Amino acid sequence: MSSKNLETLLNPNSIVIIGASENSAKVGNILLCNLKNKKNIFAINPKGGNAHGVEFLTQIKTLKTIPDLAIIAIPAQFVLHSIEECGQHGIKNIVIISAGFKEIGNITLENQIVLCAKKYNINILGPNCLGFLNIQSEINASFASSKPVKKGNIALISQSGAMAVAMMDWAAKENIGFSKVITMGNKSDINENDFLEYLANDTETDVIVLYLESIVNGRDFFQISKIISKIKPIIIVKSGISIKGSLAATSHTGALSGKKEILKTALRQAGIHSTHSLQEMFLLSKIFSYFALKKNLPEKITIITNAGGPSVMAVDNAEIFNVPLASFSKAEQKLLLKNMPKASSCANPIDILGDATSVRYSQILENVKNVEAQNSENSVYLVLLTQQSMTDSEEVAKVLQIFQKENPEKIIIASFMGGEDVTLARKALNKYGVLHFDYPRDALSSYARIVQQQNNQNKKQENIIEEEDINITKLLEEEIQQKREMCSVQTVSKILQAYNISFAEEILCTSEKDVNKIWKKITNNKENNSSTIVMKIASADIPHKTDIGGVILNISSETEAQQAYVQILENISDAQKKNILGKNVKIDGVSMQKMMNSNAKEVYVGFTRDSVFGDVILLGYGGIYLNIFSDISRRILPVSKNEIHKMLQETKFYALLEGSRGEKPVNIQDLISIIYTLSILFIENSDISSIDINPIFSDDSENIIVDAKLFL
Repeated sequence: MSSKNLETLLNPNSIVIIGASENSAKVGNILLCNLKNKKNIFAINPKGGNAHGVEFLTQIKTLKTIPDLAIIAIPAQFVLHSIEECGQHGIKNIVIISAGFKEIGNITLENQIVLCAKKYNINILGPNCLGFLNIQSEINASFASSKPVKKGNIALISQSGAMAVAMMDWAAKENIGFSKVITMGNKSDINENDFLEYLANDTETDVIVLYLESIVNGRDFFQISKIISKIKPIIIVKSGISIKGSLAATSHTGALSGKKEILKTALRQAGIHSTHSLQEMFLLSKIFSYFALKKNLPEKITIITNAGGPSVMAVDNAEIFNVPLASFSKAEQKLLLKNMPKASSCANPIDILGDATSVRYSQILENVKNVEAQNSENSVYLVLLTQQSMTDSEEVAKVLQIFQKENPEKIIIASFMGGEDVTLARKALNKYGVLHFDYPRDALSSYARIVQQQNNQNKKQENIIEEEDINITKLLEEEIQQKREMCSVQTVSKILQAYNISFAEEILCTSEKDVNKIWKKITNNKENNSSTIVMKIASADIPHKTDIGGVILNISSETEAQQAYVQILENISDAQKKNILGKNVKIDGVSMQKMMNSNAKEVYVGFTRDSVFGDVILLGYGGIYLNIFSDISRRILPVSKNEIHKMLQETKFYALLEGSRGEKPVNIQDLISIIYTLSILFIENSDISSIDINPIFSDDSENIIVDAKLFL
């Protein structure tokens, strides 16, 4: 986790601009202009000069004080020398506005400035960034517009300066304010993880918004965000995820664990509100900022409308986003009709008809409030309006403001639909501080995130119980020494046995003579209630055995077993002749294993190590159709048993595990315990790069692993 002190960076008492300019079109001049009203502002230009009332010094060493912050806006080739001079002078925080580094392939120069900064223990923001704004402290250490930004409770961290400018412009239109706006550019030193930790304790920030094109140290990002999202909502727009990472597809786990899916899993599990739409980012920022200090918000919605069409759309969207509607009994509906036209509909939605004026809107708000007071219920009022000839929409906006002011415990969300006819009314809503969305869908999708955030904050942290440490390092080292990419059948068996994980033992045949002996051993086993077996090629170099005839099922006699042994080896030989398999594939033999209950459900479990977020678990519908259906749930490890249960419930396959059409449910708790133990095995043994369990045969009596691959 971060150990950086960012307080003097973001709240400097003194600033020096390196690259100040008298030319009003230059970045060095704009920076000085944005800071001209602050005290203790210094400027450096080798040629001297002055601008905005500040005399330029020619060298850093001539400064008579040590500024808290230096801002560098000079050509890239001179930046390293300036950092060296700053370090010698004792400056500990630098913002590098200059471009011309990693973003154009100049990685060497960027690495050099990072090394120089580390030598002097300097914090670096950038390079190639816009700078930052601390709105609460009225510091604009950027070359963004000098027009005032409204003070508010949203902190924006953006990798892109242009995106930060666009969001500030949108916020001005929506009358929304910021606490801080920070642009990171190339993130050569300080990154999103450092700022997240800082903002977690920032009393001026209630909502954190991130625009990221890359994530530095995903594991730290995940852990930090998971903690912070419990106290402050985090919204992220992550771009650049359309291409899957180049994970090996030799296992099912590799094929199913694309970068995009793992990123989505990590963000969801960390409690982050993720979107790929800038419009939705704006909407979420708006609603989280509005509700930041409100607690115990109601989950249900009451829709009040003057038109049927919009209310039908609102109901559809409420169902899509899982926002429940408040319900009213027949008696309560009669009370809602007080002073309403007889034609009004007082179920939910409440339709007060197209000729409704501000008087009727005021009356229905009072009616709903009184009914809820009687039944001790509470809901959010979604007030819809379409402009009719008699609709006094600006007065309706005033009614909403008055009601909200007189009833602070009540929540109103307005949606005045239309264009030019409702423009003035929308401006009035903004002026009055009434939350407004142009369309009901936006209101409902955004409020659904509020409920999601509230549930996340109320969720208790579960303890992850550590299993007894079992040392299997030696087994894995022996496999690695043999340059295997996948553990042998014997090693897999020993490792699963060491962790007391139920598995269908595979016994290796290395010759035809072994077949009869092993047949008798398996079929005479009292614990084996099956008289049939399965035989499989045993090779760490062949992950997908079925595809090349390496598996034969339903063998019911010794003769069939002998024939299967020969047939499997012939199939492998044919695959090599056809260049489907390489000539150097190592064959250990043919394994024999008892056949499982054909009515058992097949469960897939996989583990992989993601280069960004660390250890990942995947589970879902297994068997030969795994990659076709891709009915998969994912999490970042570690996970609790309760979280594993939730993962299973997220799959469509879970309905089969519960039992359908008269079938008995599988032993869910035992299945969860096996998956949990497998996760401990994976976490504890870093030499294992991925695990592919496909399938676990699961029924009402047992859960047993039939095929397990451990990749090194």
